[in-house]
Amino acid sequence: IELAQKRPNSLRSLEGITGLGDRKIARYGDALLDTIAGQKRDPLLTNKLSGTINETLAMHLDGKSADDIAAARGLAIATIHGHFAEAIEAGLIALEKVLDLDAAALDEIRAAFDQHGTRDSLKLGPVHTALDGRYDYGQLKCVLAAEA
Repeated sequence: IELAQKRPNSLRSLEGITGLGDRKIARYGDALLDTIAGQKRDPLLTNKLSGTINETLAMHLDGKSADDIAAARGLAIATIHGHFAEAIEAGLIALEKVLDLDAAALDEIRAAFDQHGTRDSLKLGPVHTALDGRYDYGQLKCVLAAEA
């Protein structure tokens, strides 16, 4: 994962990668660099988001669901949704690509945003409570990000 995130392009830049010591770099370094150079990076991953968000985004672009990403990364689903929210806000992905909410659910969330002034305050707690916790904070962040 670290190789994919950092995309080192020299033997010297491999030195900072976890698990690669002098022996492994001497033995496998050139092959690793050739492999990395031969892999095109999705243009969506060239952005200003953090490495952890881009890791989530890369897994999503590979066709993995939010649940699969959360399980693979050992993170809460709300955290994955929060990553998606930042990607939505950055204009990298669309809400409907990451959340499986029907129109009625989206209308319910948006109505709660209106009722609690969330678009101005950005406070999600009152909406989360009003909706009886049916939607995690990450999902609410995604919907709010899509409206920004």
